[in-house]
Amino acid sequence: MNLTSQDVMALYPQYLYEAVLKTATGRDDLKFKVTTAQFPLVKKQRDREETASGIFVAFVVGVGMALIPASIVSRVVHEKERGLYHMQVVSGVSRRAYWGSFFLFDILQTYVPCFLAGSLFEAFGLEYPQIWTVLMLYPWAIVPYSYCTTFLFSQESTAQTFTIYLHFLGSGIAGMIIFALRMVPQTALWGDDLMATMRYVCPSFTVCNSIIWGGTRGLMR
Repeated sequence: MNLTSQDVMALYPQYLYEAVLKTATGRDDLKFKVTTAQFPLVKKQRDREETASGIFVAFVVGVGMALIPASIVSRVVHEKERGLYHMQVVSGVSRRAYWGSFFLFDILQTYVPCFLAGSLFEAFGLEYPQIWTVLMLYPWAIVPYSYCTTFLFSQESTAQTFTIYLHFLGSGIAGMIIFALRMVPQTALWGDDLMATMRYVCPSFTVCNSIIWGGTRGLMR
């Protein structure tokens, strides 16, 4: 008998009983049938599965959300670097019309991945409280934020790379780090303070943090 099997604890006594019955009855053809059924998952195990699912989903969403501000910043810095913005202003384009058209376009294009993400959550049965509210408010936070960060750069490649890393680290990675800090009683206050700070530093953090909180609410209570 293989004593390294994961089922040996349940099966070994049954084989022992079968051997005893064969000896007692004198019947070598006697068979002792065994049926096993797993116990249902307890609440703590279900909470752990939801936690792992929430962290993984937040990581994936963080990667996708990092590309949204990167595309916005890249286009604005590109026009500034090539002198296209100055050319349009000199040609008579109103600054209000220029930024207003860009703002409207960026808001609408940001809603596309937000609707897609929310629809996928619904399709796969992922229930995160208030996630639709966060996704609907996200474009109105990330677009002005991205416009403000364009003043830090003069080259498109630098702006795009920095923005991707900023939002990826500030959303998916920071969310997991803050969750780990809040799970330990000795560092829970540090995690709360860092979470409050990241809400102002990186709008993408709010989306990923909502997903992590929704997946780990059973453990955080």
